[in-house]
Amino acid sequence: MLAHLHDPNKMNAPKARDGDSPMGRSERRSQVTESSLDDLRLPPRTANSSEVRDYLTSLLKQKHELPDDHARRIAACWTPIGTGRELRNYKAQKYLSIFGQDDGWVLYSDIKPEVYREAWKERGFLEKNWICL
Repeated sequence: MLAHLHDPNKMNAPKARDGDSPMGRSERRSQVTESSLDDLRLPPRTANSSEVRDYLTSLLKQKHELPDDHARRIAACWTPIGTGRELRNYKAQKYLSIFGQDDGWVLYSDIKPEVYREAWKERGFLEKNWICL
């Protein structure tokens, strides 16, 4: 499960290494996340379930630094007939029912902003009103 990634009260957080700032690990994660996630785009609406599972696996590995087998195990829960369209249209409750409470919420909160960003970009909102953001 991914819940440990969003719980600031966990006491078993990794200790900073010598020479690291107290925020060293999260700073490194954000640098990796920003650069690697720029290349990670939502699959097309016509993507088949296998392509969606590949996207989910990549998202979990790159954004949350999960091992490949763990990311694949979570992504394997994606429905056999779910497409890129469903990935965009499902509500939070559907993600929770597919992936479970913790993993479903983390995936939903990762994917939904990308869905909105994609829609805003398609409508030209981001280019015309970028100052408002």
